[in-house]
Amino acid sequence: MFGGPGADGGQGCFEHTAGFDAQEAAARLTVPFLLVHSENALVPPWARTFYAAVASPKSELWLNSVGQIDFYDDPRLIEPAADAAAALFRDVCRVP
Repeated sequence: MFGGPGADGGQGCFEHTAGFDAQEAAARLTVPFLLVHSENALVPPWARTFYAAVASPKSELWLNSVGQIDFYDDPRLIEPAADAAAALFRDVCRVP
């Protein structure tokens, strides 16, 4: 299950996600899936487990970040992640 202490060591994130089992949800995906993650972001082994359980068409992009929060405001991460998402949408929607 995803969730756990927030960045400040509190349980804020966990309280909002405790009832949701993201790992179980992976197998139910029926649409193309893109995983964007980093070895330094939140729990890479869980991301790999989730990715392995996805049965629909899937792709992954592993980027080098300092931590999780970098994905929110670092253009060196946002740009390739957004490009990968745009490529997925173009492919799925068959947009030239």
